[in-house]
Amino acid sequence: GGPVASVNSRDGRVALSVSASSEAEETLLSQPAPACVECGALSPLWTCLVCGATGCGRYVAMHAHAHYKQSGHTLTMDLRTQRVWDYEDDRFVH
Repeated sequence: GGPVASVNSRDGRVALSVSASSEAEETLLSQPAPACVECGALSPLWTCLVCGATGCGRYVAMHAHAHYKQSGHTLTMDLRTQRVWDYEDDRFVH
């Protein structure tokens, strides 16, 4: 089989566990940390559950909310807590 990787997020930091060859491990570890696609903010981050776009939260520059307004994609996940927000109902749904 190929490499096995798992990602855990605690306190906004990403921990990557890899079981693979050293070449595959180097490739995985060289990936940049998630950031807002618009401004590069590292926290808080929200990822669209429809298309995967990542944007910053409402207390930074609201790029995740702007993505919802532009795309109509209503569900987004907080990368730190993994809670799911529904913009249409304006509440957490998971």
